[in-house]
Amino acid sequence: MACHNWYPGTIQNNTDGACEVARNLHASETTCGPSRLKCYWSNSLFSDQANEFITRNANSSKPFFLYFSTTTPHAGDLSGAKTAFPTPAPYNTRFTQYDQPDNDFASAVSAMDDFVGRIMDTLKASNVYDNTLVFFSGDNGPDSHPFATFDDPGPFRGKKRSLHEGGVRQVIVAQWPARVKADSQSNHLFAFWDFLPTAADAAGIPPAQWPQTDGLSALATLEGRPATQQAQHKYAPPCLPAA
Repeated sequence: MACHNWYPGTIQNNTDGACEVARNLHASETTCGPSRLKCYWSNSLFSDQANEFITRNANSSKPFFLYFSTTTPHAGDLSGAKTAFPTPAPYNTRFTQYDQPDNDFASAVSAMDDFVGRIMDTLKASNVYDNTLVFFSGDNGPDSHPFATFDDPGPFRGKKRSLHEGGVRQVIVAQWPARVKADSQSNHLFAFWDFLPTAADAAGIPPAQWPQTDGLSALATLEGRPATQQAQHKYAPPCLPAA
């Protein structure tokens, strides 16, 4: 639950589970100031560290792996804040056209967009953009704000914590300019446990060396190879009433 605190006094940094963030030791809506820039938003810290990691490793003799997970736009805490999405400047003033809860949520999504864009810019600046496989996805359906404004679940029923498709279905976007055709689409069923074998396959690691997993590599689908080369998950069709 500690990750719900957007301005934590301590974070886990690799094996150090109590890495101090001095500016946040007494973080509150008052001490962080109107712009909230007197404190350190954890997502800004994660973004800084992610981009420094890419810069350090981009030209290594070995491929690098970066898992970058923001806590935005999940609802976050800041003591005394009257919003579930206490973003700092400049995000917290970007939107005024919605009701305030939706303005706050939009600012949280906009911040995530910026963080992803910054990573893409760093890949370009490091000259590894074309040959880097990038995956982007959420982890569940929407929650914690009115859905009508942004049509969050689309045509699907349900939300976070629901097993209806609105709760569990996510789009996953993959980019790899050197090997994945731009604007291609697929209905292949891909789950998070498929990521590890897909990444290992893309890195050229033989299947015999992969950890045991229920996942399936989706590399054939990404590269647009024939469907006969793509392993598929077994799944049951939906139960329908008798005619």
